[in-house]
Amino acid sequence: MWSFSIDSDSGVMVRDVQINTRKGGEPVKIIQMTDLHLNYCTDEELKNPTLAGTWQNRVWQKVQRDGEGAYRNVNPKNFSIRNMESCIRYIDREKPDQLVITGDIFDYLSEGNALLAKSYIFDRYPTALACLGNHEVVQQMQGDVAESLSLADRMAALEGIWRHDIHYVSKVLGDKVMLVVMDNCRGGRYGSFSWTQEKKLRTDLAEAREKGYTVILFYHIPLATENPAYRSTCAEEYVKGDAGTAVWDFQTKGICSSAEDEATVAVYKLITSNADVIAAAFCGHKHNDYVTEINATDAVGERRVIPQYILIGTVYGGSSIKGNVLRITVN
Repeated sequence: MWSFSIDSDSGVMVRDVQINTRKGGEPVKIIQMTDLHLNYCTDEELKNPTLAGTWQNRVWQKVQRDGEGAYRNVNPKNFSIRNMESCIRYIDREKPDQLVITGDIFDYLSEGNALLAKSYIFDRYPTALACLGNHEVVQQMQGDVAESLSLADRMAALEGIWRHDIHYVSKVLGDKVMLVVMDNCRGGRYGSFSWTQEKKLRTDLAEAREKGYTVILFYHIPLATENPAYRSTCAEEYVKGDAGTAVWDFQTKGICSSAEDEATVAVYKLITSNADVIAAAFCGHKHNDYVTEINATDAVGERRVIPQYILIGTVYGGSSIKGNVLRITVN
């Protein structure tokens, strides 16, 4: 179920999804945010030529501090700060059991963006779970100077910012629902998973099956659906595209072009063969709202689907819509 309403107090557009575990007890409330695209640099870090080039050329959602020290978007038609503040007011009032952010919190990797995320979100919600998007791992964003830090150094910087494992984290709420939050950008390689993630997910799915937990997945980039019905809605990319090339190549050619692709296909197979345990998946990246269905099977091979909810970014809105969230109620 997927319904929309505007919260009258905050102006935030709320999507509602209900998941029934049949275990009873108190409902578990989860709120998802995605694609905040914070765009800010401190004066000191502009000595980095890569970030200086990015700061000059990347004007979308650009943030500055006003005379009173408050953060504001340079362009009044950009809403990253206003919408983030509105969403935070909504979350404060809702008091969810869990906040999950599905990537692209930063528009690019900078100390300024880390400062904003820390002060607005991570300090306020220390138990928040967040996966990486494709933007956090880069510093060159429309700039004219190549990366000055290696990918390994950039990943190490992100590990120092995040309060949990940046690649994979799981958590059980209410003794009935297991959240799995995964990075599927793999250093900027869209839709890619690792063998370490496959091992952890396999272990978590086994535990969920044994203990009767319902699993819901969170990642940044939508998975390929292997479902031709979605070609007309979202071009071909849910069947073949940035999030599904490795899977598509395996399905059509029977080969994987790299060890990374083999790991991606293994994780995809693990997800799509456990549809009786995995109730739904949630992501962002597309800067729009979609619901798709991933073709899958249950443990005995019966055909099923896993609903995949793609949430529009927090940055989008206007005079009446001041941000976007998804509220998941697990009954």
